[in-house]
Amino acid sequence: MSSRKLSLPIRLSLALFALTALAQPPSTSCDPDLLRQTSPGDPDRYKDRGNRCEGLYAEQVSYTGNLLVASLTSGVGTPTAWTAKPLTLQCKYKTPSDIHLQAFLLQPRPFYRLDVVQRAADLSWNWNTEVIARYARPVNVGVVAWTIAVIDGRPQRIYLPVRNPANPAGLLKLIVLPPVPVTEAYLTVASTTPGEKPLRNQTPLGKGSYQKNERIEIDLPPLPHEGLYSVEVAGRSDTGSVFAPPFLIYSDGK
Repeated sequence: MSSRKLSLPIRLSLALFALTALAQPPSTSCDPDLLRQTSPGDPDRYKDRGNRCEGLYAEQVSYTGNLLVASLTSGVGTPTAWTAKPLTLQCKYKTPSDIHLQAFLLQPRPFYRLDVVQRAADLSWNWNTEVIARYARPVNVGVVAWTIAVIDGRPQRIYLPVRNPANPAGLLKLIVLPPVPVTEAYLTVASTTPGEKPLRNQTPLGKGSYQKNERIEIDLPPLPHEGLYSVEVAGRSDTGSVFAPPFLIYSDGK
């Protein structure tokens, strides 16, 4: 069965989309809401593990209304199988910033998350995958990285494509999850540089329909130069339309 046909109940915390403070770096990468949802006797519970917070928690916050950004990688972000060797994840931004790296499961259970916060411009982080390997195959793990910057006078989240240096860099792969069945999905990608034509403008994906919570995998077009790009995904459903609110991606132009 292909990964596209899996039914994927949403278990992404609303904290995935919460803005973080711009000034003082956090003292821990742990989400306090998830810490309150752990079983003290479970060695694999979500907790501070030194250079990361990682593990299982008891209850997922649900959501309604919008498509959710579940993964953004350059080329193949995760291996075909876990190994004893740490998995290196890399991403870049134009200036040193607090970079948030997160991973979560794209399968019904258990409820799991990885949270890392490091200050860097060129982040390279080694992930000991011992915990995640007990609960999911790599194909069912979504990975995102992001930072916050003031754009047009307000703080905005900027996604940074994640790559695994063991695999060649390639097209950017975006995964979004719909809260309702959709009969078609549409992609818009445009540089924020004034005067440039959109790379995609409400272009249908042409891959058929998707069930509620079924991952929508999207190959983004090449981003031709360094800078910020606005991305929007819309889905058509029997009850109307659902959207991933426009978000920004940073490209280093390579």
